[in-house]
Amino acid sequence: MKTHWKKLINPDYLNEAEFYDENGELKKLIGTIKNVELTKITNPKGKTDELHVLYFNECKPLILSAKKNFQNIERALKTPFVEEWTGHKIELYYDPNVKFGSERVGGVRVSPMAPKIEKPLMNEKHPNYDKFMAAIKSGTYTIEKALTQYDIESKLLKKLKSL
Repeated sequence: MKTHWKKLINPDYLNEAEFYDENGELKKLIGTIKNVELTKITNPKGKTDELHVLYFNECKPLILSAKKNFQNIERALKTPFVEEWTGHKIELYYDPNVKFGSERVGGVRVSPMAPKIEKPLMNEKHPNYDKFMAAIKSGTYTIEKALTQYDIESKLLKKLKSL
């Protein structure tokens, strides 16, 4: 495995280095938003600043210093309200053409399109079917919530709506 030098500069946050696979090829990342917080950040030169940081379940956090990333999250999730971003997935990629002033420095960008995620099919053969049904019947899990996490077989969906 190769180590990109940028992994050594600010290892706590997403940067270009996170977007290379083991063969040195650029890849995209999908992250599920945990929350957005105003966080005290110390840059590699030692300067401290308070910036908004987007935290994920699967990967390092992203410093949201670019207005474009805020706008693209809004477009992808179809809401400008950060409180409504939690639990949603976004696609992240490295753009080598990002400029800081007149200098091309590259940067992490959020795609303005929500990622296409295939949901598992829920049917009687699914390993969690019994737990799924028990949660629906008890009211601790709703059909609406289930539809965000599963493709539900049509005959099962009819059965659930009749409960």
